[in-house]
Amino acid sequence: MTPHVRSAFQILLVACLTALCASAAPTRKKVIVGINRDYPPYEYLDLQGRAAGYDVDLLRAVAEVEDLELEFKADSWDATLTAFREGRLDMLAGMLHSKTREAVADFSTPHMVVHYTLFVRRGDRRIQGEADLPGRTVLVERQSQMHDYFSATGMGVRALAVASEPETLRRLALGEGDAAAVPQLLGMVIAKQAHLAIQPAGGPLFTRQLCFVTQMGDGDLLSRLNTGLAILNQTGRYAEIYPSWFGRL
Repeated sequence: MTPHVRSAFQILLVACLTALCASAAPTRKKVIVGINRDYPPYEYLDLQGRAAGYDVDLLRAVAEVEDLELEFKADSWDATLTAFREGRLDMLAGMLHSKTREAVADFSTPHMVVHYTLFVRRGDRRIQGEADLPGRTVLVERQSQMHDYFSATGMGVRALAVASEPETLRRLALGEGDAAAVPQLLGMVIAKQAHLAIQPAGGPLFTRQLCFVTQMGDGDLLSRLNTGLAILNQTGRYAEIYPSWFGRL
């Protein structure tokens, strides 16, 4: 083999190996992500209109290690869930797992447990738990799992659906309804920030695992999300993100 041929062969070999490595490595993937614009501290729009919250920070950290380009679309939960079901979103930054919802989405490894609790107006002792709810009006977020739950139980509870879970608490404090069913941590945050005269009533009413979700069949994205979560756990990054949102609570 002459020097010129050898040189050309080496150049071709390097080019082929480079192309092979590039094809084997995951390509950068753009992902359209739906978030609830009013679901603090999990996900919301901050005062500058930017996506913020625990779910958002965790997903951004996953995107860094898995080479994902994120574009956030924020709306009410009702509208966000509709957009996802219509295929206009690649994934949701957060959704509570249920068997029913497995029919419309693929769930990542769970990364948090969310406890729903009843909140009542301060000083109201009529409701101490679920057994006191028949005949009462409970404020819930439209298309939330609590909306589904009370609509399906047939236990005589009137579920009054509104645009967001913070709104359920604000309207409760103003005298509407008998109770609101919201995540316990969210209720504590909103009550403190908005100086609402409300309080939790009883223990956890409803417990679900919080996950990322993708469109059904998008195995590549789901795999990257699960791999990213595993890496964050191994590197300790998750242990930094979680207390930054919930440590004070």
